Amino acid sequence: MCEVRKENFGYMYPEIKKSIENAKFIAVDLEFSALYPVKGQTPSLFDEASERYMKIKKNLEHVIPVQVGLTTFSFNADSGSYLGTVYNFFIIPASFPTLQNVFCFQSGTLEFLRLHGFDFNKVSTVLLSQSV
Repeated sequence: MCEVRKENFGYMYPEIKKSIENAKFIAVDLEFSALYPVKGQTPSLFDEASERYMKIKKNLEHVIPVQVGLTTFSFNADSGSYLGTVYNFFIIPASFPTLQNVFCFQSGTLEFLRLHGFDFNKVSTVLLSQSV
């Protein structure tokens, strides 16, 4: 696993690009700061896939991802298996004098992320490094 941050992105970019170009398939995972349920847009087990997607999309319009995971999979013909290469990007929105993003967490989201090993110290390190 490789952590990609503002400080090492330029160095890592050629490797990431090559990994994407050589991939047989790619998986993307996003960790969000909240999942605000919009009235009438709560996903249901009875939803069609496209309906569920649109409801979740609507619920995520006002929150930001705090981490994006990118895994590229290449096939190793010798072993007959796939090799996954993982890149984690910590995402913190930029702020400008006239544009300030709200950065908040929903309590249930905090609990979910904590239970699944999310490293909040890394997010705070990224936040502090961007504000300097």
